[in-house]
Amino acid sequence: QQQANEKRLETKLAAQTRSVEQRDELVRQEQAKRKEAQQKLQAFREAALQAKSERQQSEDALRLQIRELEDQVAVAQRSARTHAMSPSGGDSDGDKKRQRQEQLRRDVAELNE
Repeated sequence: QQQANEKRLETKLAAQTRSVEQRDELVRQEQAKRKEAQQKLQAFREAALQAKSERQQSEDALRLQIRELEDQVAVAQRSARTHAMSPSGGDSDGDKKRQRQEQLRRDVAELNE
């Protein structure tokens, strides 16, 4: 009788040990999955920050180009006004109007391209 009880206890202890070992293995697997997910999330965040930085640099470069073009336009407009007011640049009014219309047509055609 005692040997049977000891055998049952050994069997029960062995089953509990296997159960604990299985649970420990599941915990290790879950921890590995969590660590991998955290690493992927960190990599994604770093990539997003890099993309944001590159976009910002691109926007800054475009703003600079726009400012430079606006400056060029302002210089050209001042030059055109100065030339139009000078006695040597005095074409007839009809000629100026025709030139301005032609320039507007070219500008519109360029915008449509």
